Amino acid sequence: MTNLRFSKVLLINLPGTIQDGYKPSPLGILYLASYLRKFVPHIKVEIIDGALYGVDAVINKAMAFGPDLVGITVMTPGRIEAVNISKAIKKIIPSSKIVLGGVHPTIMWDQMMRHYPEIDYIVKGEGEVTLSELVQNIPFPKIKGLVWRKNFQIYNNLPRPLITNIDSIPFPAWDLIDVQQYPPRGNGTVNGINLEKEVRVPIIFSRGCMGACTFCSTWKIWHGYRCRSGKNVADEIKLLVRNHHAKHFVFQDDTLTGNRQEIVNFCREIINNNLKIAITGCTRVDHVDYSLLKRMKKAGFYELSY
Repeated sequence: MTNLRFSKVLLINLPGTIQDGYKPSPLGILYLASYLRKFVPHIKVEIIDGALYGVDAVINKAMAFGPDLVGITVMTPGRIEAVNISKAIKKIIPSSKIVLGGVHPTIMWDQMMRHYPEIDYIVKGEGEVTLSELVQNIPFPKIKGLVWRKNFQIYNNLPRPLITNIDSIPFPAWDLIDVQQYPPRGNGTVNGINLEKEVRVPIIFSRGCMGACTFCSTWKIWHGYRCRSGKNVADEIKLLVRNHHAKHFVFQDDTLTGNRQEIVNFCREIINNNLKIAITGCTRVDHVDYSLLKRMKKAGFYELSY
C-alpha cells in the first residue's frame, strides 16, 4: 500500500455558506475530492455540506468517518465558523489535522495561523495539487502553496504554479453528493424547464479573469485566466444530465466568455446533442457580441450578469 501521511480525508463546506442568498453545490471541494481520488492511490475521501445539513451533521459525519485530515473551504464571512468547527473536531478526534483553503485563508494565512492553533495547515490558491501532495508523504518544505507550522514556527512555502491545462482536472466528484437535494432558483420557463422547481447546478468554464479590478479578489487568487475546452465542459453537462437528472445550470465564472471560440464550441456541442437545458452565468461586457449571444441563446442561455 502507498505510504500516505493521511489516508482518510473529510472535506467540509461550512454551515452558513451562502452565495447571493443561495446554497449551491460545493464545487470547490468536489474538485478537490475528484483530484485526490484520481491521483492518490488508496485514499478515502468523503464530503459533508454543512450549508445544506447544518453544524450537527458536520460533527456527526466527522465522528462516524473518523478522518485523519479535515479540509475546510473558507470565504471571509465563514472564518469564525471555520475555527469553531475546527475546535469541535479536534475535541472529538484529537489526532486529526485541520487544513483550510479558499479565498480567505489564501489572503489572510498569516493572521489565521498566528491566532488559531487549531489550524495545522493552509493551502493557498489553487488547491488540487497542493492538497494531494499534503496527503502523500512528501516533506512539508517541498510542498509548494502550503503554509504549515513546526515547534510554534510558521512556514510559508513557495507559491504553487497553476495547472496549465485545466481539462486535465477530473470532473467534480458529483457522486459524493445528492445533486437533487439542492434548492431551485429562478423564475419563468426556459426550454420547457420550470426554473422555480428545477435544481440549479453550478459549473465552471474557466478559472480566473483577464482583469485586475480593485474591488475583486479573483486576480489575487488566480493570477490570470485559464479556460476549459468547450467539449470538456459539454461532456460534464452531459454527465450531469444523464446521471443526476440536471436541467438547470449556472456558470460561476468571473468571465464566462473570456475565450470566445471555446464558448462557440460548447454551444455547438449542446445544440448538436439536442440537450434541452437552461443556463445562466456571469461575464464582462467587453467579451460579448451580438452573434455570440444569439448562439448562446440557442444553446439554452437565458440570462447573463455583467
